[in-house]
Parts: sequence; structure tokens; C-alpha cells
Amino acid sequence: EEVIQNNEKRFRALIENGLDDISLLAADGTLLWESPSTIRNLGYAPGEYVTRNIFEIMHPDDLAWTRKVFAKLVQEPGGHESGIFRLRRSDGTWRWVEAIATNFLNEPVINAVVINYRDITEGKQTEEALREERNLLRTLIDNIPDRIYVMDSQGRKTLSNTADWQASGGKTMEDVIGKTDVDTYPPELAEEFWQ
Repeated sequence: EEVIQNNEKRFRALIENGLDDISLLAADGTLLWESPSTIRNLGYAPGEYVTRNIFEIMHPDDLAWTRKVFAKLVQEPGGHESGIFRLRRSDGTWRWVEAIATNFLNEPVINAVVINYRDITEGKQTEEALREERNLLRTLIDNIPDRIYVMDSQGRKTLSNTADWQASGGKTMEDVIGKTDVDTYPPELAEEFWQ
């Protein structure tokens, strides 16, 4: 009994103090239980969403595909599914989460779909900012009339602007990236570049 109680305390401490969120869902998506971190991270009062359907706080753009994946998972005892989607916090903001769901509906002790997930909003925002910066940089580089390109230590182009493609005989970026001057220019011109 003492061993069982100690194990229970240990697992409770791990769950209650973990950074990742854990939710137990019924086969229809009803929230049965949530870890304390879920309350901290999503901002809802303890038990506020218990007995309610978790899809109520799912972003409208993610609703159809997540319902489909969940319905498929419910039909596969012991199955796993993972994905990235958005959940609404209590303050109305959307948070990106990365989740893995496991079907334990046939396990009498658990009898639920276990969802382990974590907030990846900052990473998604950083990724989006980088994408926008790359697009801006690409636009700027492509509109400079001078040839701009970057080569690696083997002489292969890793970046090339529109002026560079046009100078190489009307080729496209795909034609020059990863290639050397020898691959893309007439032999006499390539030799001159290499010199």
C-alpha cells in the first residue's frame, strides 16, 4: 500500500507540475479531466470546461480536419495521432499547440482519449516573422538590377537574383541554384569566372 501511495504521489507531482498540458476526452470530444498546467496555459477556471466539448475552443479553420482526425482515432484502439492546431484562451486569443492523442478508450482504468499537448505559439510567430523577412529580402534582392549571388566553398550557387538568372541566358532560379558557373554559363565565360 505504501509503495502504491508513493507511486501515486510521484505521478501526481509529475502531472501537476509539468509544463505540458494533458486532457482526457470522451469518444465524443467531451472533456473529462485536465491537468493543472492546462488551466495555467489556457486561462480557464479549474473545471470550467469539464463536461463540455473541447471542439468548442478549437479555431474555426482547424475544426473540420481535427474532428476528422479525432473520429478516425476513436475507431483505432491504442492508436496515435498528432497535429498542430489553435485553441482559444479564456481571454479570446488563439494559441498554437502541438499535440499527440492516444486512444485509451478500451483501457478500463483510463477509458479516454489522452491528449498531450504544448503551446508552440512563440515558435509559430517567430517562424511567420522569418518567412515574412525572407519574402521581403527576396523581393528586394530580385529588384536590384545588378547580379547578386552567393556561392558555397565548392562554387555552387546558394542564392541568385533575377538579374543573375537573366545574365545566364534566361534561366530560372531552379536552373542556377546548386549549380556552378561551369554548369550554367558558356564554357569560355565560365572559365573567365573561375579565373
